[in-house]
Amino acid sequence: MMGLRKLIGITVSVYSNYPEALFQSCIGRGVNIRWYIYYHGKDFNLLSKLKKFSENNKNVIFLPYMKNRGLAKSWNDAIQMSQNYGDEFCIIANDDIKFKDGGFVSFVDFVRNIEGDYGLATVLGQEGENSSHAGQAISQEFACGVIGKKALREIGFLDQNFTPAYFEDTDYIYRMRLAGLTIALDERVLVEHERSKTMRSSSEAKGLVSEASERNRKLFIEKWGGDFHSAHFKRPFNDQRNSIYISYEDSDHPYYMP
Repeated sequence: MMGLRKLIGITVSVYSNYPEALFQSCIGRGVNIRWYIYYHGKDFNLLSKLKKFSENNKNVIFLPYMKNRGLAKSWNDAIQMSQNYGDEFCIIANDDIKFKDGGFVSFVDFVRNIEGDYGLATVLGQEGENSSHAGQAISQEFACGVIGKKALREIGFLDQNFTPAYFEDTDYIYRMRLAGLTIALDERVLVEHERSKTMRSSSEAKGLVSEASERNRKLFIEKWGGDFHSAHFKRPFNDQRNSIYISYEDSDHPYYMP
């Protein structure tokens, strides 16, 4: 007799957009889920809706920080908790995506059946009309992805210096490349992505995005010697004392800085 499967973790960080479409596309599909929901916003109405969701569903860990503590920090915390709880794996999901009919189960099955080690498992997503890739099906990477066990062993967690958002995922994928880790892409279009919905629903977020994106872009270039395609440093900041591995405990301050 086969034992019960472990739970699938899903972490979502919410700022100003209630992820109803994501919730509805995952719940009731025959997969037992453990939610890790981080609230980074300040709207008490949204807080109330998220609290109600956490009370009405099983296995929800709701963390209403009410401040923008950074995506990398919340993702790291969720991945660590998911490991501690013994989840099968943890899906990182944007609050502005939803799985197409049957897409959630299909993606879970895809991750379960990947042969060999991988750095990141992800899926194609249909981009909404407000995306810079409107109408295209593109790889979602950290908008809907699972960091593999080998990646966590070899390069560890995300760099929380990239805060509150942008380039934390680019940094991780560059470190994957240095470690020879691959992206396992499910080439079926299983996700719809209303990209930048948070910016459109919050004028405050729109201002923060522009400033954070430029600051973190400069940090990435300083750290790796160029943008993603021209980066050439093998160690962060070209300093031999630094490693591409970041432990959970050191993810706030992982490097000797120049």
